[in-house]
Amino acid sequence: MEKKDLLVRFMEEKAKYAKKEYSFDGYLLPGDIIDILSWKKETSEKVFSFLYAAVFDKRQKENTFCSGHICPFCVFTLHLGGGRAVKDCFSCVYGELHGICCYNPSSTWDKLCNTAGKDEPFSLEWCRDTLKRIEKEEEC
Repeated sequence: MEKKDLLVRFMEEKAKYAKKEYSFDGYLLPGDIIDILSWKKETSEKVFSFLYAAVFDKRQKENTFCSGHICPFCVFTLHLGGGRAVKDCFSCVYGELHGICCYNPSSTWDKLCNTAGKDEPFSLEWCRDTLKRIEKEEEC
């Protein structure tokens, strides 16, 4: 299984969690999956490595955990440049479909945070457990 498939699985798990825990729909759309699957192998490997390192960094604490480190689109756009000249949220393809997360009160992300009643609906522990489970499934 390629890393882009693991990224899709992670996003699918986040969408399931948002639905189960917060009764929230719309976190992940078919266009999001198509976009991740269109990434070059090298790009998806870099995105997954960055995301994985951020989640499992021993210095990472729940109170300093940043959602931008667990979103493949944030990593792709802000940390890897997303193949665009400007590395900012306004050039994010997720933002094109869902609204720019940090700057649009009607964005999918902002709505999820409001529904969850917190700034970070996906805990560090949940992310660690989910990534471990996805990796274990990959081995089978």
